Amino acid sequence: MKITTYPPSWVVMQNNIQECFKSMSVNEKRLLILSSPLARTQDATEKDAIIITAEDFSKECGITQHSAYAQLEKASKSLIKRYFSYHNEKNKKVLSNWVID
Repeated sequence: MKITTYPPSWVVMQNNIQECFKSMSVNEKRLLILSSPLARTQDATEKDAIIITAEDFSKECGITQHSAYAQLEKASKSLIKRYFSYHNEKNKKVLSNWVID
């Protein structure tokens, strides 16, 4: 199997992830999009923290930092409740949350 490597600044999503995005709010999408390059370039696992600060969020989304705090809180709380599924190497369906903490 050929593994494709993408530049660190790219946000990479498979089609099934894009399907999950359809029901998400704009800020949930923004939060996941901002975390994608960080997770990939750090080879992050579920045990690793990926931190998006209100300052980073406000800068990247073109909003005030004060607004970013509220939007990040709401998006984070919503993402904790969301989950997606995939099939592991044994073809067993696995459910996983988008955000753990």
